[in-house]
Amino acid sequence: LSFRNPRHATRPQLLLLLAAFLLPFLLNMPYLFRLMPHRHINLTLFGFFFSSLLISAAMFRYKLLDAVPLARESVIEQMPAGLIVLNDHDRIMDLNPSARSFLCGQNAGSSVGEWIGRSMEEAARSLPPLLNLIGGPSNASAEFTAGGRSFQAAVHALRNPSGHPIGRYLLISETTAERRMQYEQRRLEERNELLLNHANAIIYTPLTSQWLRQ
Repeated sequence: LSFRNPRHATRPQLLLLLAAFLLPFLLNMPYLFRLMPHRHINLTLFGFFFSSLLISAAMFRYKLLDAVPLARESVIEQMPAGLIVLNDHDRIMDLNPSARSFLCGQNAGSSVGEWIGRSMEEAARSLPPLLNLIGGPSNASAEFTAGGRSFQAAVHALRNPSGHPIGRYLLISETTAERRMQYEQRRLEERNELLLNHANAIIYTPLTSQWLRQ
């Protein structure tokens, strides 16, 4: 994190943490350099006390511990790839806007609540390749087309801390642009090969080959 140019939302948190870190050291300096009128007085304990208050303010007033979940939620909500979380019965537990847009087509105005609890078989009934992928083993991938667009999907297992499977998650990425580039590249290579073969045929006609022998 940058203290010189922090984001506005995290500025109070950073300042409070910096003050909580420096306060015990600053209050300990007079004792170390014997600047106090009474040498047996040490203000370091007061520094730790006020530091705990500052950290508490950063945690509860400015939601210090909510920064990571907020960032994670923002990334998942804004990622271009569709993410669908399924339980062990292949029912939708969560999905991001890209996944809703993919399942709804262009009509992506539905909310998350309308999809939670629905079976994947019902949600993707018009997408047999996706249903085949879900019906197969975990950690598999497939490519398919839908609505004139190309997609790549991959399904992965979700496990609890003990390693037992508790569900799966599905990632869906659009590859239409990549497919078009590959198609254009193949066409260009085929055209170049055709031109090269045609040029060779012109050079090695019987008349030119006899002229070259002379």
